Amino acid sequence: MNSQQKEEKFLQIFSEEFSLYTENNFNEINSSRAQLVCVHGLGGYSGWFQQLSQILQQNQISTFSFDLPGFGRSGKKGEINSYKTWMESVKGVWQDLNQNYTNQNNFLLGHSLGGIIALNALPYLNPKPKALILTVPAFLANSQLWNFNDFMLPTFIKALKNDKIKIKFPSPNEVDEAIKQQKISADYSIHEAEPKMFLEILKLSLKSWSQISKLNDIPILIMTAGKDVSCVSQASHCFFNLCNSPHKTLKQFPNLHHDLFVLPETELINTYILDYLHMFLELPVGEQRKIQS
Repeated sequence: MNSQQKEEKFLQIFSEEFSLYTENNFNEINSSRAQLVCVHGLGGYSGWFQQLSQILQQNQISTFSFDLPGFGRSGKKGEINSYKTWMESVKGVWQDLNQNYTNQNNFLLGHSLGGIIALNALPYLNPKPKALILTVPAFLANSQLWNFNDFMLPTFIKALKNDKIKIKFPSPNEVDEAIKQQKISADYSIHEAEPKMFLEILKLSLKSWSQISKLNDIPILIMTAGKDVSCVSQASHCFFNLCNSPHKTLKQFPNLHHDLFVLPETELINTYILDYLHMFLELPVGEQRKIQS
């Protein structure tokens, strides 16, 4: 089977097994130096990583992103039965990636909600990622945007009552600005969801802290934004300090907002991620150095 046939089969497996919409930028299988699976956040879709995938493709790094069930073009918008469905979707993408690429340079990136999805998917993944990248992970919601009394508490009560009426959720200003500038599509982004989805996100967020022990042998990069009004950066710093990974890096961007991949400064983020990946591709296993914050 030639590389073109393999690539066509790869895309077909994604869509048939999980009914996931995928948006992939890859080089020919034999020429790809590494592969990065990207998991988007709440309200997002696979196109969030378009600019990142372009710069990586220029450096022979293939990028695979997909619309999580309940988002974008995968499943019913704003609906999810269990957070385990998200875990299974990451597992399916990861299995097919490893079946088609033999260089074993497979990395996993999760943004915001996608960060805690990627983290909790680790027990499902075999082999493990060469490194895990979490950008503004949703360990704890920021009350500046997600007010407990006005939004969180009434939403959870509705979820426990199995209320199906979708609720408009708060989103950071940079998302609206990115839609206006046509960096992302308003048709594929969502701004409302069933109450149950938020309850599943809470479960997943709490479960994330039990995954710290799973990182003892996996390099990890955590990126935070100082002006993040969606997620609490200090929670990411706490997680980082508790993590026993032998190769861990915390990178802080004090002047940036939450949605790093749709900001005007996204080139800064993408270049940093590219440099991080290069670190693992250029040094022998066991000799990776840390990028200094």
